[in-house]
Amino acid sequence: ACQGEMPKPDPLALTFGGLDLSAITDLTALVLTQEQDDCIPMWAWFWTPEDGLLERARKDRVPYDQWVKEGWLRTTEGATVKYAQVAEEILEILEDFEVGSIGFDRWRIEQLKEKLNVHY
Repeated sequence: ACQGEMPKPDPLALTFGGLDLSAITDLTALVLTQEQDDCIPMWAWFWTPEDGLLERARKDRVPYDQWVKEGWLRTTEGATVKYAQVAEEILEILEDFEVGSIGFDRWRIEQLKEKLNVHY
């Protein structure tokens, strides 16, 4: 863990991560980490569908709407996670990192790969 303020990503440090996709009520998550001088910082990004957000917040007793306002949670338009948006945002995020590898759950990964290929 890092002491004090979270360090910024080092664009030259090798980065590793994990990706977990979702569809409707779960969260899609990307987490990246890299070893820096005296700590191993982690950065995380989360996505969820915009439709039904308040209802899910009440049901789950989790302040998803507050997290969106504070920038901790990103939403995609509609009732399901839009992989085109997630792919575009992931590519923007990865511009600041030298990625070694990202582990992932195979569930729906082919759909995300299709969207990522559009950008290459």
